[in-house]
Amino acid sequence: MLPAVLAAIAVLLLMSGSPERRLRTVFAHPDDDAPSRESRFARRAFGRRGRRQRVDERERVTSAVVALAAELRAGQPPSAALLISAGSPPVWPSTLAALRLDSDIPEALRVDAQAHPVLRSLAACWEVGSASGSGL
Repeated sequence: MLPAVLAAIAVLLLMSGSPERRLRTVFAHPDDDAPSRESRFARRAFGRRGRRQRVDERERVTSAVVALAAELRAGQPPSAALLISAGSPPVWPSTLAALRLDSDIPEALRVDAQAHPVLRSLAACWEVGSASGSGL
């Protein structure tokens, strides 16, 4: 599936713009100093810097979830623990807004899970805990 998606992205990038631009992209000379938009995208998405940014973001989310677990073990109520462990910038911004508005926390966690899929599991745990009255 991933190779098909990458091939589709490559075709889309090559087919956008004017015919002259497409030809320049396909037949680019190695001595061209200015990197094209496509090569900048590829380096950002797949290069060392892109990998480093993804790793840093994963570490930030993991740290926030570990901090949440520590706050809960320390006896904080779940909503206060979420607020304290969110980080800056917050890992779960929609959830913080739902806390302030006294809204549906599991649904807000699912919204935040679009950026950080691990939060989907936290949303399920939160929903079971709030429905059954047991702690997280």
